[in-house]
Amino acid sequence: MADDEQAITYAIVMVGEGKPGDEERPVVWFPRFYITGVPETQSGAATGSNPDAGLFFGAGSTPWGNHSLVPESRWDDTSRKWAIRETYEKGGVETVSYQTLEEWAKTPRRMTLRLPPGLHAHLVSIARSRGLSLNQIIVGALMDWRDDPYRVK
Repeated sequence: MADDEQAITYAIVMVGEGKPGDEERPVVWFPRFYITGVPETQSGAATGSNPDAGLFFGAGSTPWGNHSLVPESRWDDTSRKWAIRETYEKGGVETVSYQTLEEWAKTPRRMTLRLPPGLHAHLVSIARSRGLSLNQIIVGALMDWRDDPYRVK
């Protein structure tokens, strides 16, 4: 971050129950996560949505479903029923620095797969014929699916 650049703190909030404009049952927003030290140049939705950092906020499988990224400058918005600043000051919700998120995004993840023996043998054969590792074949297939989940059936 440049010396003259300002750092921003964001809250990731989930929309709770309620009705917009209904004073008796207003929409309630619940803080779920805070990100501190975000450079101004990285502000906006991209701040909290780096899938490589291992974070997912959404409803079901819909990224950002029922969630919003709210900069600190809007935490005191009285037109909304939320307690973002109060929750942040009490420390009741996980807080992480932007720098930590960047480190998480660079850290490889490990998982174990249980494959049927026939599929395993087939994938090993493909990997050997291409001069690749089994890991490279599986990671490549997963990345293809990530980029176009509807193409892979």
